[in-house]
Amino acid sequence: MAWKLDGKLAIVTGCASGIGLTTTRLYLEAGATVFGIDISTFPEPSPIPRALCDNFHFHKADLTAPGACDDSVAACLSKTGKKIDVLANVAGIMDAFEAVHKTKDTTWDRLISVNTTVPMKLMRAVLNEGGMLEQKSGRIINVASKAGLSGAAAGFAYTASKHALIGMTKHAAWRYRHDGIRTNAVCPGGVPTNIKDSIHKENFDQESLDTLTPFHRLNHARDGGQSISTADIANVILFLSVEASRNVNGVIVPVDNAWSAC
Repeated sequence: MAWKLDGKLAIVTGCASGIGLTTTRLYLEAGATVFGIDISTFPEPSPIPRALCDNFHFHKADLTAPGACDDSVAACLSKTGKKIDVLANVAGIMDAFEAVHKTKDTTWDRLISVNTTVPMKLMRAVLNEGGMLEQKSGRIINVASKAGLSGAAAGFAYTASKHALIGMTKHAAWRYRHDGIRTNAVCPGGVPTNIKDSIHKENFDQESLDTLTPFHRLNHARDGGQSISTADIANVILFLSVEASRNVNGVIVPVDNAWSAC
C-alpha cells in the first residue's frame, strides 16, 4: 500500500512522450487520476491501457504562454473536481551545447522559460489554487538533470536552468516542510527521449560539446551495465510521490549510473 496513489490527483507535464509518458502510466497503475499536460498532441493510438483511460485527462497547452499555467491548473480542478496531490514537472528542452559567448538571447529566454519559469508557476499554482497549502499535503517532483549538478554536461543556458530548478526545489522543501508538502528533484543522466528534438541544430556547438563529459556514450551500456531508460527515471518519480518516501524531502536524486559520482 505504501507504493499506491489510490484516490490521488496528479499533474504531469510533458505527458505525451518520454519520461512524462512513462510517469503518467506508472501513476495510473498506482491508482492515481492523472491530468497530463503537453504542448504536443497525445499519441494515437493511446499508449494508456484501456482499463486506465477513465482516470486520464489530457490537456494540450503551451505553458510558456501568459496565464497558461494558472489556466491549466484551473482546468484540472474543473475537470476532476479534486484538489491536487502531486505535481510532476517533467517537461523540458535542451540547448545546443553553446558556451556563454555563443548563447543568444533567444536561446537563453527559451530555456529559462520552459525549464525554470514554467515549473515555478505550476508550483505556485498547485500550492495556492491547487489546494496543497489548504489541505496541508502535497508532493512536488521536479525533473532536473545531471547538468544541474555540474558544469560539464550541457550548454550554458540548459545548465543554468537546471541549477535554478534544483535551487527552487531545495527552497520549497525547506519552506513548506511543516505544511505536509514535500519537494524533491530527480536528475537523469543521458536518457533516450525526444528532448533531442528541441535542440536547434543550426546553433549546435561541437567545440563546446567536445570539452564536456562525453555525452555520446551516455545512452549505451558500459562496464556490463544497462543504459538508462525512461522507466528508471519514472520509478524514482513514483517513489517520491508515495507514502513510502514520506520523510524524503529536499533531496536531489541522480539517476545516471554513477555519472555524477565522477
